[in-house]
Amino acid sequence: MYKAQGLWPTALPRPRLSRVAGGIVVVGAATALGQGAIVLAAPVLARLYDPAAFGLLSVYAALLSVLVAGSSLRFDMAVPIAKGAAEALRVLVVSIGLGAVSSVVIAIVVVLWGNQVASLLGAAPLGPYLLLLPLALFVASGAQALASWAVYLREFSALGRLRATQGVGQAASQAGLGLLGIGPIGLIIGDVVGRTAGVERLLGRFFRELRSTAFTRAEVLRDARLHWSFARTMTAASLLNALSLQVPFLLIPILFDLDSSGQYFLAYKILVLPASLVAAAVSQVFFGEASFRRSDPERLKILARGAAVSLFVFSIPTYGVVTVAGSTLLQSVFGARWDTAGLLAQIMAPSIILWSVANPISSLLLIGRRERESLAFTAAELLLKTASLVAGGLAHNLILGIVILSITSILLEIGALWRFLRVAAVSLTDLVRPVLRIVMITAPLLGLILFIESWGPVIGGGASLVVLATAILGGLVVIAISAASAPELRTFLSAAHDQDDRA
Repeated sequence: MYKAQGLWPTALPRPRLSRVAGGIVVVGAATALGQGAIVLAAPVLARLYDPAAFGLLSVYAALLSVLVAGSSLRFDMAVPIAKGAAEALRVLVVSIGLGAVSSVVIAIVVVLWGNQVASLLGAAPLGPYLLLLPLALFVASGAQALASWAVYLREFSALGRLRATQGVGQAASQAGLGLLGIGPIGLIIGDVVGRTAGVERLLGRFFRELRSTAFTRAEVLRDARLHWSFARTMTAASLLNALSLQVPFLLIPILFDLDSSGQYFLAYKILVLPASLVAAAVSQVFFGEASFRRSDPERLKILARGAAVSLFVFSIPTYGVVTVAGSTLLQSVFGARWDTAGLLAQIMAPSIILWSVANPISSLLLIGRRERESLAFTAAELLLKTASLVAGGLAHNLILGIVILSITSILLEIGALWRFLRVAAVSLTDLVRPVLRIVMITAPLLGLILFIESWGPVIGGGASLVVLATAILGGLVVIAISAASAPELRTFLSAAHDQDDRA
């Protein structure tokens, strides 16, 4: 362990990397490759497509996300908690089968009423493009189920390859189609290609296992019934959660216009991209490890506290920089026509600090079997977020709506952190000291950036580039210092608590 006086540790262990760290490194590195491709493509895409095109993509992606959340009735989430390899495979079969049925149903709806749905959502030009939605739903729901199976098997390298291939495929196809000048459909087709790319690897393993594992239809139905209570509760919770996350993309075109939706979409996607990269590396690895530690409360507590502090090491410097300089940063990278996106990013950044910590450890509710609690909280979250945006719509002021939404989100994420961590007997007060330490390390960088911005008129046109360079280099330095001074991160990545829990 370590000794600490005040905010600062006086001694740190020399850790041996654990299987948690190993899984995070494998998935994280591959995810970084895929997300890195998206990051590099983003400035190009922002110049190839206008805000209205991104607005159409935002509505399409929001619809798909909500449908994916319910398409397999969340049997995919039951795969990692199966009691044996054969049961996990049978639950996977149920999940993929339900995804296929859902895709057929959506295909019928789109053919019959696609244009009407698009018009109701304030995105009438999206109507013809919705024909791609059933295919994307089938691929996305299948990939989600196969990823959960990879978590059960601890095949993190396969999961990492999937993340990398999807990111590269999406970025390359969207940029290539944009260069051809085919319009908004280029963004949507690129999204479908990204979801399809790389799935064949896990799919091949799935078919091989099917051929070598004997089971009957009765056994599949038995396992479906066994997990039905869990799946039913989690379906409602996942649908509500997806709606809560996607409600801005669904409401902004209705309350305002597609240009406003595109500005918000770019700001949000760029904001959550770093957090999503970390979450992709941590969340599924954390879920798998926490599942094995659930019978040992002390080891689960160490894991949960270490994960939370480690995520704050990343989120506070990253989104602190965006809070003070988001407008300058986004305009310098994406161009002057995205000035509204920069302002929206600054407003949303404080809530993303908390979201990027809460989201990867949300699976603690599954460990504690508190699905019904999750359902009630998410319903309240959806109502509050909807009310925030409607308030802005009634005032005909997008900025006001996003300010109210951000304040609401901060309060909701604090509540979410409390709910998740108490499953592992970790209180919010346990995080105060390490969070203060990270804030103190980050504060000088934020002051320096504000100072440079204040001298912008003197520096001239190069001021934004100076801010950008300071934010990137300074942010990396601050994250490194915060990590070096965080014994919780070392404990989290240490193999001291590894134990073979697999029955």
